[in-house]
Amino acid sequence: MSENKKVILYKTASVGEFPEDFQTRFHTHIYCQSGTVKFTFNGQQHQSKKGEFIFWLAGLDVSDISFSANFKATLLFVDSNLLTSNLPSANASIDSVIHSKENPILHPDKKDKEKILKNFQLLFDQSQETNHRFYEEILRLQMQIFLLEMWHIFEDELDRKKRSLQSGTLYERFL
Repeated sequence: MSENKKVILYKTASVGEFPEDFQTRFHTHIYCQSGTVKFTFNGQQHQSKKGEFIFWLAGLDVSDISFSANFKATLLFVDSNLLTSNLPSANASIDSVIHSKENPILHPDKKDKEKILKNFQLLFDQSQETNHRFYEEILRLQMQIFLLEMWHIFEDELDRKKRSLQSGTLYERFL
């Protein structure tokens, strides 16, 4: 099913709906709308709840995924090559990757929920227009817009993490 798809969107999911190759081929974006999801990420247990956003980079170790009975989420799987070959900003992407490898759960403001879901839908819709004369070009640009919008939403959280890492490093050097 996912062999030739670059973007997959689910409105709700069970682990059975995940593409078989999701850990190696896709970057996974989950916006939790109700219930909880538990998972092991790089050897550590995590739990996410309503209003939280989960991001798993392709190639990272995610296991033991389980959903509560009332779990509902919107899931977006983006082909790893599509995302990584269209990064619009080296600095922002480095910060995002570093943060994502340590912190798979982000905490958007309630006001950003609609923007996140709209970004998911826009990228998915564009990926479906395979007969468009400029399909590849438009999909690449939509991917860049998606990334810039998502980084904007999570900019404060990424900045806080970066500042705490910098101040911790400075403190260690001072000692």
